Amino acid sequence: MFGGGFPGSFNDDVLNAQPVNDEQRLKLVEEIKTRAKACIGSRNYPEAVRLYSKAIELTSDDNAALAILFANRSMVNLNMGKSADALLDADEAVKLDANYLKGYYRQAMAASALNDFNLAKRALLAGLALKSDDKELQAQLTKVEQKLQAAAAAPAAAPSSSSVPAATNRVKVSHVTTPSVPTSASPAPPVPPAAKPVASSPAKAEEDDEDDLEKLNVRGYKKTADGRTTTFFNHDLDEETKKLIGSIAPKKLDAQGEVITTGATTGSAWNAAGTYEEKIFTPWVTDKLKQEFESIHLNLTADSVPPVIRAGLPDLTNFSLDITGTENTTCHAQITMNRGKKKHVCDYSSTLQWQLALSFSSGRPATKVQGSLSVADVTADREYEIENIIVTKLDENAVQLSALPGDLQNAVNKAIKSGDGILQREILSKLNNFWDEFRSK
Repeated sequence: MFGGGFPGSFNDDVLNAQPVNDEQRLKLVEEIKTRAKACIGSRNYPEAVRLYSKAIELTSDDNAALAILFANRSMVNLNMGKSADALLDADEAVKLDANYLKGYYRQAMAASALNDFNLAKRALLAGLALKSDDKELQAQLTKVEQKLQAAAAAPAAAPSSSSVPAATNRVKVSHVTTPSVPTSASPAPPVPPAAKPVASSPAKAEEDDEDDLEKLNVRGYKKTADGRTTTFFNHDLDEETKKLIGSIAPKKLDAQGEVITTGATTGSAWNAAGTYEEKIFTPWVTDKLKQEFESIHLNLTADSVPPVIRAGLPDLTNFSLDITGTENTTCHAQITMNRGKKKHVCDYSSTLQWQLALSFSSGRPATKVQGSLSVADVTADREYEIENIIVTKLDENAVQLSALPGDLQNAVNKAIKSGDGILQREILSKLNNFWDEFRSK
C-alpha cells in the first residue's frame, strides 16, 4: 500500500506515501505512529520527528488526534535537547485541545528545560484545574515549586556567557550542533609525553602503554598479581575463596516448571525465594476489553437525548448508539511480582466500529450513520487516548463527515467526537470496569 522504502530512509515508503481516501490515510497514520514508537525505543529521535511530522501533515481535520501527535513530537524534541521546539509543539497541543492533560505536562517539561519555571508552573496548574488528582502533574508541580523557591532564595548571580536565559519569545529556529568548548570549570586532560624516536618491539610497546597510564595518573586502574593492568572494578578470586564458593558455572534445572509453595508465596521451582515472577494476561485483557466495548448499546428516547444533540434534531423520536465490533487490536499485558511487590503492565489499542441510528416523527426516513474510532495506548495506570474518529457510511452509502447534512454532523460531533459526548463517557466507564478488575488480580 505504501510503496517502496529504499533507497534512503527505511521509512521512506510511509514518508512519501500519498493516500487517496480517508481509510488509506488513517491506516497510514497508524503505521507511521507504530514506526515512530519503534524509533523512540531505539533512540532514533530524528527519524521519530520525521514520522510524527508526516502524521501531523495527514491529520489536519482532527484536533484531538493532532494534539496527541504534537505532544508526542514535543517529547521527542525534548529528548533531543531541542527544548524550544519541544515547547512550540506542546503549545500547539494545548491550543488544539484545551482538555488534553498531557499537553500541559509537555508544556511544563519543555519550559523547565528552558529554565522558565514560572511558565512551567502555569502549565501544570492549568492541567490540574482539569484533573486535580493527577499524580504526574502534582509530582512535577512539586519539583517546579522547589526550583522557584531555590531561585528566590539564591543571591542574584552576575550574568555570564554560560547562563541560559528563560524563554520569553519562542521562535522556532533550526538547530546546529557545535562542538563543546572546554571551560575553566573542567580542566583539559593531561597531554601524554612525546613518543620516543626509537622503535620498540610489540611487547615493549605494551609495557610503554601501561607505564603511560601510571604517568598520566589515570584513575580507576590497578596492577594484578601477574602484572596485568585492569580496572579497580575487576576482582580476582584467590584459591581459598574459590574453594569456599565452589563451582559457579550455570547448571541446567531438572524441574520443568514445577510449581511449589513456600508459605504464602506460590511460584515456579526457579523462584523458590519469591524474588521475581510474571504472568501473561494478554489473552484475558484482549477478551475482557472486547466484551466491555461490544456491550455498549445506548437506546434513548428523544427526552433522554442531551439537549446539545436534540437542539439540532427537533423531530427526533429515538436515538441509539452502539459499538458493533472491534478490529486491529494489539495488546500486551502482564502482572509481575518482584520481592513481594505487584506491578500491572498493559499496552492495548483497538479500532471500534460504531453505529448511530435515528428515528424521526416528521415523516423523515430513519437514518443510520456508521464509522470508527481508535482507543489507543490503554495502560494499567488508567491512561488512554481516543482518536481517529471518522464517518464511513450514511445508510448504505460511503460518505465522510463533511458530506453529512448539518444536523447529522452536529449529532456525530456532539455525541461521538466530543470528549464530553455520551459515547466517550461510556467508553471510559467500560475502561474503568476493566482497570478495576485487572488491578484486583
